Amino acid sequence: ERAIYSTVVTLPPTPGGYTVSYQRCCRGPNISNLINPDDAGLTLTTHVPGSETGFTNNSSPRFNNYPPILLCNNEEKVIDHSATDPDGDSLVYELCAPLDGGGRNNPAPSPADPPPYTPVTFTSPYTLANMLGGTPFVINPQTGLVTAVPATSGQFVYGVCVSEYRNSVLIGKSSRDFQLNVVPCPKVTGASIFSPQIVCGSL
Repeated sequence: ERAIYSTVVTLPPTPGGYTVSYQRCCRGPNISNLINPDDAGLTLTTHVPGSETGFTNNSSPRFNNYPPILLCNNEEKVIDHSATDPDGDSLVYELCAPLDGGGRNNPAPSPADPPPYTPVTFTSPYTLANMLGGTPFVINPQTGLVTAVPATSGQFVYGVCVSEYRNSVLIGKSSRDFQLNVVPCPKVTGASIFSPQIVCGSL
């Protein structure tokens, strides 16, 4: 299920820019790579450049594809997290920790809390460099393609960030925060080919 919310807000340029954020708790009890996942929330955020940067006329990168939510255990999968920038800015990709936000006493802060935001806490043996376990989660910084070979079944959260540069100057960073399921998939074997046989009988 996908929902798109849109609005138009006109703000004057200001030094330091603006931070736009949405927060919601909680992620759920069955996530395998977080400490106390049922108490971990979510922060989605982006930053509008300040007037001192000269880049107030800017559009954030737009991700090209929606990634899968299901992976097979011990099978390599390449996930496309590439993005397109309407302004033609240069993009650099990296893995990043999802951000915590909200809490049981205030599950949907309105307005959201200001930055800085706290990343979620991974439980051992999972880390930012290995959010699924098994073969390390790897992203190509130029293409945004993520290669994963998850070793353990379960539910996992991970983040992907893309930074945009104009004339070699960092303008901003956008992030994606996803949860995926890793399951054991049945092995598919080729069907045996049998030679036709003639069966003789008598009445």
